[in-house]
Amino acid sequence: MARALGLDFGTTNTVLALADSDRQTHSMPSTSSAGEADSMRTALSFMKDAALGASALKVEAGYAAIQQFIDNPGDCRFLQSIKTFAASPLFQGTLIFARRHAFEDLMEIFLKRLKAYAGANWPESLGPVVVGRPVRFAGASPDEALAMQRYETAL
Repeated sequence: MARALGLDFGTTNTVLALADSDRQTHSMPSTSSAGEADSMRTALSFMKDAALGASALKVEAGYAAIQQFIDNPGDCRFLQSIKTFAASPLFQGTLIFARRHAFEDLMEIFLKRLKAYAGANWPESLGPVVVGRPVRFAGASPDEALAMQRYETAL
């Protein structure tokens, strides 16, 4: 059983770390179409996929998102540095193939992809989840309370 899961949702990179019952800590490896890694670029890509249905999107995160964007530059919506909008009340969302996504939606989608990429490495039972946060959120007038509310909603 994992004693705790640590999440550092970074502007550039994101890392998941486990503290196990032996008091050892290690980053959680994940495997995506881009290969195996123990950290992930904080990026998302969305692409229409006819094989999944008319309105279904193929969503990738991290290095797989970068690869999907490189392979399909005109057909793919690519987002990076998502965290920079966490504390901005001006950011109300973005349209991705005619569907609005708030910050919370983007963070949740990203984290779900991380969990999927972790696969069998994801612990069956978890203790507490510890989420890192910056000393100061990005922006000219960051709203820390808004950022924390958005984090809680996404998590």
